[in-house]
Amino acid sequence: MTLRPRPRSLRLAAGFAAILALSGCSRAAEIEQPPAPAGIDLEAVDITDEAANGLWFVDGATALQRVIDAVRAAGGARMSGWIVESVPVEDAAPVPGRRIDLAVTGTPSAYSAQLAVQGQEIELVVVDGAAFLRGNAAYAQRIGDERFASGFVCLTADDALVAEWSALTDPAELLDGALGSAELGIHAPAEGAPTTELVIGAGGAPVGALTVSAVYAPLPSRLVIGDVSGNASIDFAEWGETDAVSAPEDVVVDCG
Repeated sequence: MTLRPRPRSLRLAAGFAAILALSGCSRAAEIEQPPAPAGIDLEAVDITDEAANGLWFVDGATALQRVIDAVRAAGGARMSGWIVESVPVEDAAPVPGRRIDLAVTGTPSAYSAQLAVQGQEIELVVVDGAAFLRGNAAYAQRIGDERFASGFVCLTADDALVAEWSALTDPAELLDGALGSAELGIHAPAEGAPTTELVIGAGGAPVGALTVSAVYAPLPSRLVIGDVSGNASIDFAEWGETDAVSAPEDVVVDCG
């Protein structure tokens, strides 16, 4: 297994058989060959493996974008794990900040989420353009509204109390936010392996990895980061297979 640290371009050298001996022609016209498109080294590609997605033949930024595009196209998923934020300190190394535990299921527009942070517990359900939010006493005290500790309060899906968690409830946004500015390299999978890895921090000492499918759509299965900028361990599963989300019954403040 080899690590390719963000190659800027890879060659595509395609061989096509051309029939030049035409009836009545004594000389074939010269044809200018088009330049090989950048992005793939055909000599390294196993063209007999129709399932392989070839993610490891592109640069890190392109690979990440393909993963994010696959996530958006897949629709529903389950996402669970934790994130520890990093707090910058002037003239000193950052120190660990809040730990956020999360469990999310559904699609970006219809999902249920449970989050826990610093003694606060939040439950969020978004469906049919509405959001239902409730929390424990610590959460209600922080936002200054005790109704949220009694049951679900109906809000609009774009309410600030919902938007506060959007980067943690949408897998595509989470990956883009965590890795969008990272230096990424790519592991080529072992022969027959179902997954490959985008290595985080490939330009220096690696600080984590995003494990993705090496066949068909490059959907992620696990993200692990351990760095002064923050720590995370997130698992992804059941792409496109999650159950439909419905509005909760324990609603203390109705919509409208």
